[in-house]
Amino acid sequence: MANDPMFQTEPMLLVPHDPKRPPLKLGPHVSYWNHAKEDDFVLTRLQSGRYSLKPNLRGRKFLFRGQTAFYDNCTPILFRKEKPRYTADLIHGQEMMLLTLSHPMVRLLDSKINLLGYDFTFEMNLYGLNQHYYNKTNLLDLSSDTNVAGFFATNEHNPNDDTYKPVTDDSKIGVLYYYDVDTNNGFVFYGLSTIGLQVFPRSGCQKGFLKSIAKGMNFNDDPRVKWVFFKHNAQISERYSQMFNQGRSLFPDDILATHWKNRDDGIISDRTILLNMIMNDHKESKSKVTKELSERGLSIRKYIPSFTQDELHQYYQDIKNGYWQNWCERIYFEGDRNDAFKNALKSVVDDPQYGWAFVEGKNGQMPTDGFLSSIYPQCLM
Repeated sequence: MANDPMFQTEPMLLVPHDPKRPPLKLGPHVSYWNHAKEDDFVLTRLQSGRYSLKPNLRGRKFLFRGQTAFYDNCTPILFRKEKPRYTADLIHGQEMMLLTLSHPMVRLLDSKINLLGYDFTFEMNLYGLNQHYYNKTNLLDLSSDTNVAGFFATNEHNPNDDTYKPVTDDSKIGVLYYYDVDTNNGFVFYGLSTIGLQVFPRSGCQKGFLKSIAKGMNFNDDPRVKWVFFKHNAQISERYSQMFNQGRSLFPDDILATHWKNRDDGIISDRTILLNMIMNDHKESKSKVTKELSERGLSIRKYIPSFTQDELHQYYQDIKNGYWQNWCERIYFEGDRNDAFKNALKSVVDDPQYGWAFVEGKNGQMPTDGFLSSIYPQCLM
């Protein structure tokens, strides 16, 4: 960092006056230059007009990725087997996107929330969440936390029982990647995106960022990527395992994980077929997509992906126990005098106009005019 002039002096940015924008520092540089706590998620404005909740990048020149072994071709799980088409692989994640968007708090944050006279719409990274719940995507995980990367570098995942075990074979070699962050346009031109703080906790616990990798591309060939090898050490692996409670601290239980584990993965909603068509600009017919999925052994049924009443009841109980206030407490508004905006966000839970998101029995009134829900309204009804 001492050799990078971009990190030495906070840039002076001239932002044209806009009465619709709140009196806060919201540009991308606030991720690196802020007064937030180490574990805060910094509010930044995206080009879409939505607001991202980024893990704090102050004092960080790199994002990190740990692997228990090095692979000559480092590529997302979606592309690890060459296929002419990936519809059947992506369809499960698309079903999860609709499931996630059926959640009251997700729908609220996707819609406009008025704070002190200013409208806020938060980025709900539904596709990115797929990556954190073992769906196939074209994304690779990165983290701003070296300890998180250290855990994944020293603890191996067992997909049979979804557990992580320390690597104890001292003869094996692991790898720690470090990705050089471009403070000017690293989140615009390089396929890098934030997942950060979401309604469901995994991405926040992992201080998550995502790198999009095109088919046929190799993460190792990216000019901003460097790595170091290390010899595994059983004592160090165990230390990282204990640091994150055998991985449970990075993968806490939530209703999304529970619902997804208990679903019948041989069944796909007809609404998900429609979402697939919308995401592909209706380039393929419903009959073609349905035929392809049927040939892969998937059965198409008529239903709207949604959480069960018992799962939502747990959410409403969590709200009563302070989940919303605790979630808001982790957000940092740079330039927020006396925490006025943060307190306004906390008080949303008591505002009757948003009662449909917090009061059990009112979720049937959820709007379809949010950033994402307005794109996929026919998939949600």
